[in-house]
Amino acid sequence: MDNTMIIIFIAYVLLSMFLALVVMKKNKTVHDMLVAKNGLSVILIVPLLMSEAVGGSGTVGSATEAMSTIGMAAVWTIWGIAIGYFCFRLFFGKFYRVLSVTRGIISVPSAYEARFDKRTKIVLLIVVCVVYACLFALQPVAAAAVLAPMFGVDRATMIIVLGILFIIIACLGGLKGMASMNRLHAFVMVVGLGIVAFSAVNYGGGWKAVLAELPENYMNPFNPGMGQVLVWVLSGLLSQMSSAVIATVIIGGKTYNDVKHGVNITCVLLFIFALFPVIIGIAAKAVMPDIDPATALYSMSAQVSPVIGGIAVVAVLAAIFSTAPALLLIVTTTVIQDLYKSFVKPTATDKETMAMSRIVTVVVGLLAVFMATKTTSIFKQTVQIFQIRAIAAVVLLLSLAWPRVDSRAGFWGILSGGTVAVVWYFMENPPLVSDPLIPSLIVGVIVTLVLTLCSKKKVSDGYQYYLELQEEYKSLKNQT
Repeated sequence: MDNTMIIIFIAYVLLSMFLALVVMKKNKTVHDMLVAKNGLSVILIVPLLMSEAVGGSGTVGSATEAMSTIGMAAVWTIWGIAIGYFCFRLFFGKFYRVLSVTRGIISVPSAYEARFDKRTKIVLLIVVCVVYACLFALQPVAAAAVLAPMFGVDRATMIIVLGILFIIIACLGGLKGMASMNRLHAFVMVVGLGIVAFSAVNYGGGWKAVLAELPENYMNPFNPGMGQVLVWVLSGLLSQMSSAVIATVIIGGKTYNDVKHGVNITCVLLFIFALFPVIIGIAAKAVMPDIDPATALYSMSAQVSPVIGGIAVVAVLAAIFSTAPALLLIVTTTVIQDLYKSFVKPTATDKETMAMSRIVTVVVGLLAVFMATKTTSIFKQTVQIFQIRAIAAVVLLLSLAWPRVDSRAGFWGILSGGTVAVVWYFMENPPLVSDPLIPSLIVGVIVTLVLTLCSKKKVSDGYQYYLELQEEYKSLKNQT
């Protein structure tokens, strides 16, 4: 079994790298590499969006939490993200598309600069880099949980090997390469984990037999309490409304209709997919209650049969391979566009920028891999990392709905709320609530509201500028 899985793993890695190399030849400019230069169709958008939502937390992490503590409620991490994607497209889609078409903006921090100022851009630069580097760091951890026992090596070694592999793929493929590879990954992970979930329940004697072995309320999706579930939903929703992945999709989509259709299809698929790893974890709780929950997904599938175990391994690998390089590329895009090109060397040629993009990818990737060796709970850390960027979405939403919100209010609202979220995340025993979301939103929103009410202008300069860009966008659309 192990030798077969090792062969499958190596074959899958080689196939992924081959696809990356094929697309690498088409990455002639830094825009090709980082935002696909308006080359993302629906068939590329869907797997790219799924990459951020799934990964290690959506597979290994969800199965672990479903078995160990919360049962069916583990679906809310991915469901919250799906809702967030839809809300992002609904509330912010036009904003990013207008800025992309009229000013060539290709990153979240640059978009915030257009609405607020350079100070806000720097804050968002830090937020995006920290959040996505942390999310990237969780991916080799999730993969190592499956692969380390299979290869007979320790966890830290496997994390380092996988991290380096993800860095190589990100350097080779670029955004369109990631999207192209993710078509394969998305198909494998959705179909694969669907088969494993069905087989796990069948092995347990059917759904009724599985339910009979579970603790009371284990199938209740609100099991931890409505308050905790609400925090998870708001966390996923608000964090995705400041997601660099969906912003990049809106910027890089062939047409805005492609973006809308891609987002809608992704949301439906995520609601379905979220059930699969959770069902596997629940089946493991009923059939194998004494195993380590961290191994629930693989142990349960291997218990069914070697073939099902093999399918589970490949599906998990597909989920993580679809996620890790794309997350790393988002950090690179942000650093290159908003730091290197804006402050370090604005006159850099495209060749120099491409070279620097790959250097940044390697350096950030290696730092994140070091962080990965210190990681504990994948599920909990993913949820809380997402919460760090939630305040940025709330402030932007306020600024688009309320013209009076100016650059001062936006900057201090995001900085104060974001700082509270980061401090809360790293505190061992925070007071009152363990999640950063609530204190971050309270502080950030109050600061934004107070400073906005102190503003003398009813229409801020930033909002007036955005109105002018909308008119320019309409003019450009009428000419094409």
